[in-house]
Amino acid sequence: MMGIQLQVQNYRAIHHLDVQFTDAGLHAIIGPNGAGKTTCLRALRFLKNSLVYTPGNALEEDGGVEMLLHSKAERMVGSLASRRVTFSLKVEMDGVRWCLRPALGGGGGLQLPVVESLFLGDDKIAEQHPGQEHFVLNGELVPSSGWTVLRRATELDNNIHKQLESFVLHLGQFEAYGDYDLMQLRMFGSRDVRDFRLRSRGENAFATLRQWSTTREHKEKYEFVIEVLQEAFPTMFDDLDFDSAGQSVFARFYTKKSDIGVYPYNVSNGLLVGLLHLMAVCSAPEGGVISIDEPENGLHPHAIHVLLEAIEEWAKEKQITVLLATHSPYILNSFHKKEERVFVADPTRESLLTPLSEILDKEWLQQFMLGDLYGRDFGKQEPEGE
Repeated sequence: MMGIQLQVQNYRAIHHLDVQFTDAGLHAIIGPNGAGKTTCLRALRFLKNSLVYTPGNALEEDGGVEMLLHSKAERMVGSLASRRVTFSLKVEMDGVRWCLRPALGGGGGLQLPVVESLFLGDDKIAEQHPGQEHFVLNGELVPSSGWTVLRRATELDNNIHKQLESFVLHLGQFEAYGDYDLMQLRMFGSRDVRDFRLRSRGENAFATLRQWSTTREHKEKYEFVIEVLQEAFPTMFDDLDFDSAGQSVFARFYTKKSDIGVYPYNVSNGLLVGLLHLMAVCSAPEGGVISIDEPENGLHPHAIHVLLEAIEEWAKEKQITVLLATHSPYILNSFHKKEERVFVADPTRESLLTPLSEILDKEWLQQFMLGDLYGRDFGKQEPEGE
């Protein structure tokens, strides 16, 4: 899913967003509290959940209708179109663009069916008009349902399915990580299930890691996680194994100085967070996209440095786009001479996210460490203009 363009309008903290992530690897999203960094990641999750489930389910998972519309859209008087939330996701490599435009009805609920359009190159191949019981697919009327037009088109037309297969796979496997349930892992481990991808809150980590360790096609992921943890936490981690208790799987952590395994309840937050970050990037399909919100939480600068280098190397090799929403000056310093990969959230600008290289002169920026400038020369907390 390389070369993605995300456009969003009137969605929660986003009045207007038009941003492109043009290649694989790490990208930083920075800005003051409340600027909309996390909301940008939620927009991708909304699209993913709309595809995998339905737009109604996506809205429910997103917190419901309260504050769904940006405050400026709430104040608008006029056509319904001016009060719609608009999502548009375009993948340059596949030539696919999907537009979703949910609106709230008179009773405050989601207006169904949701307005939607699907493009291959310059050709519009499917469209759902407002208030219509059918959608148009390659010039023919098809009964609408609770599913998105994107999903229905791939089910009904084999040629479209082949053309959209990569797009649907990568969007369907997008995950927004960072809000890990560490206490769940500590107290109850993971349910003994056959998972091969880390879920967004990390609750299946130990079961997934055990599957990786015993499955040839996933063994590379397991070895990568172990090797990077050894380097990032040299005094705290050397190896791990697994233990089962009823329907739960636990990991036991070992150091170089002891043969006695330590259960997760007595392991540091930083080690668990590092483990989950590494599993997050390994869970993305080749060519996919993931996000991690505030990846610096609980981590020492040495661990951050090792983890970022390893994740960048893995992401480049597997062509994965990794979006990091962060406040960490230390993480920003790792983007020295990579200013085009740093995106500043600023509600006063035309697009909520703007590459740092378009805000300040690159040659001037390269004289400093970016972390020293953050909050002073860019990413400042400023009142939003009306």
